[in-house]
Amino acid sequence: MTELTRFALGVEGEYHFGRIFGLSAGLIYSQQGTKEPNFPMGGNLTTYNKEKMDYLNVPILANVYIVKGFAVKAGIQPGFLIHDNIDYYFDAKKVDVSIPIGLAYECMNICLDARYNLGLTNVYKSTLNNDSKNSVFQITLGYKFKL
Repeated sequence: MTELTRFALGVEGEYHFGRIFGLSAGLIYSQQGTKEPNFPMGGNLTTYNKEKMDYLNVPILANVYIVKGFAVKAGIQPGFLIHDNIDYYFDAKKVDVSIPIGLAYECMNICLDARYNLGLTNVYKSTLNNDSKNSVFQITLGYKFKL
């Protein structure tokens, strides 16, 4: 399977327990998926099948600030499927769970976050694709509002 570039948009809030540790939670609309080579009966690659799955993800992260403005993040992320174009034969599961691990940098309220979501659950109900997990790399740019 090959990666497929898509889009994510959301909000995240964080509570600080001192200067070093914080806990955050968010709600992110995430377009995920993959593209697979389509080899017809002749054997030559002609097109790609694009499998698209859109989720509402709820990341819950522990944030450890190494130096001012720079954090290492890790946690758990349940995702809830809201739309897909998957063939009924494979049928996508409605809930996906992953472990997000990442780094974030903040300067003058501008936040840059790079995160890898390691999939834990199979995305298909079919047992034919036992090892199809969402593994997603996300780069986000945001603005931090302080309340």
